Amino acid sequence: MHAPTHAPTKRPPHQLHTEKPETASYNRNGGLPKHFFMDNPLVNAFFIGRALAETIAKQTESALSDALSELGKFDAEQRERLRQFTEEVLEKARQEREASMQAQPAATATYAPGAATTDQDLQTLIDDLRAEIAELRTELQRYRSRTL
Repeated sequence: MHAPTHAPTKRPPHQLHTEKPETASYNRNGGLPKHFFMDNPLVNAFFIGRALAETIAKQTESALSDALSELGKFDAEQRERLRQFTEEVLEKARQEREASMQAQPAATATYAPGAATTDQDLQTLIDDLRAEIAELRTELQRYRSRTL
């Protein structure tokens, strides 16, 4: 007679994947074979895309930080230059005012707040200012007639 054929023995469900880890053709990622992740172009594209996005985000963050730092430096420099320019203008104006005060004739009235307290003092100040204006007009006409 023939040798008895043995039917394959069925394993219980908890013993289906009992191979040793080093010889198993499946990994822990849902039971998919290891080569699935290396050979699947969609999976590779996903990891490449993720790595690309992370790298771009890092470089963008670095570039933005550098740009904001430079902008801050530029702003500080411009504020300092404006402060120095303002000081220079005010100092020059002060020096010119002092020089014009020294060059002014002693007879010319100068307005000083609080100095004129009566109506007579105010009228005198107004008359002096009118005389000074007339004198300046005369000088201006002489200058214009010389340049023509």
